[in-house]
Amino acid sequence: PVSKLPKKNKYKNIIFISSWKNIISKVDCILLSTPWKEYKKLEVLKIKNKIIIDFRNFYDPIFFQKNKNKYISLGNS
Repeated sequence: PVSKLPKKNKYKNIIFISSWKNIISKVDCILLSTPWKEYKKLEVLKIKNKIIIDFRNFYDPIFFQKNKNKYISLGNS
């Protein structure tokens, strides 16, 4: 799945990208808002020391916490 990049960015502190794989190591926080299958690939990337906010309860929290990430799963009880 692909979303369209905005024609004009109204937000100064938000950068829209066409490929998340190329920039994932440079960000501090990852927001998961859709359960697209391509985001399951995050498991194979060696993500460490990131804040991961999962709006869809897509992952098992223990998986990312093992790699010194702060994992927040919204909606989990």
